[in-house]
Amino acid sequence: MTAERIKHSQELLKEMNYDGWVILTNHGQDLHALLLLGKKNPGRLSVIVTPNENPHIIVSQMEAPIFEDMIGIEVSSYSDTKQLVEQIKNEFSQFSDNSKIILDYVDDPLGRDDTFDLMTYGEVTKLKTMFPEINFEPAAPFLKKLRTKKTEAEIKAHEIACKYTMEILEDVPNFVSVGMSERDILSEIDCRSKKVGESAFDTIVGIGPDAASPHHVPSSFEKLGNDELLLIDMGIFITDPSPASSDQTWTFYTGRPTEQALRMYEAVYEAKERAIKAAKPGIPAYTLDEITRATIEEFGFDEKKLFIHATGHPLGIEVHDVGPIISKKSPHSEQLLEPNMVLTVEPGLYIKDLGGVRLEDDIVITKTGCKRLSYTPPELIQIR
Repeated sequence: MTAERIKHSQELLKEMNYDGWVILTNHGQDLHALLLLGKKNPGRLSVIVTPNENPHIIVSQMEAPIFEDMIGIEVSSYSDTKQLVEQIKNEFSQFSDNSKIILDYVDDPLGRDDTFDLMTYGEVTKLKTMFPEINFEPAAPFLKKLRTKKTEAEIKAHEIACKYTMEILEDVPNFVSVGMSERDILSEIDCRSKKVGESAFDTIVGIGPDAASPHHVPSSFEKLGNDELLLIDMGIFITDPSPASSDQTWTFYTGRPTEQALRMYEAVYEAKERAIKAAKPGIPAYTLDEITRATIEEFGFDEKKLFIHATGHPLGIEVHDVGPIISKKSPHSEQLLEPNMVLTVEPGLYIKDLGGVRLEDDIVITKTGCKRLSYTPPELIQIR
């Protein structure tokens, strides 16, 4: 995967007429180092990518063994900050005056590209002071192109992460029982996730009325009773064969479901299915949002009051990744769907004091339509 992603980044540098891409990261705060190298680094790391030469990484002596086996990567190590600065100066000596170098920062940290603001103000200022002859530019336009469409290795990794996630969700009726708290359920899910990767985000577990809060924070006090909805939104992050996340939501019921719960589930499931069937290249992302909302209205629910979030979002190394938002309200929603985009489709209904139903699948856009990476049950699963 590393070679595939590096090759893609070098091709983009040429296409966009950049002379280099420099990543400076500490404690892994810039995930693009992980995206390129496929390995986490707990310390300070510099990555220099140019259009034609092997990438060069500068890493502390303590972390150097992590990267020593990598093919096509030049590795240098440093013992102290002074040595690090000297090595960075040496690397920048390859660039001529007026070279265009991109960095992972943005000019407007409150703007739409804030997800790419990964370097500190001090780091950017220091580089501009050290190398005044170089033209440093924000990497946002480059990173959007790099991350919006996934490589084949990344798509395969998404499939694997989804498989692991579905295995846990399928087993929920066997390890969840009445009397467990939201945090009891969360702990079991996160423990199982750790066996294959790690949680891609803070797992959401909502019991009864708590399920009506889309981003509910699980509690130790709320315990699962009889005749209640249970909503679980979880994802797994893996790094092999490529860094990738899953994001899936299932909804369950303890005991015999009420007619209202069944109707909610049927409406949300049908809305999701219709949107997935319609997903294909060349259509605006908001088209899927219009489909889910029209379906929910068709079932007699007020989508404006009861469906209070976007239909979906891009998925990648980050759970909310780079790409189109599936919502008529989003400025990104007019972006056309393209092959190799990975997205979530997750309509929901939320009724205060009763609970919520959300069903979420991950898909990848293909040349002619889309491919499911996950599934949700067509009928409401009962926990007895």
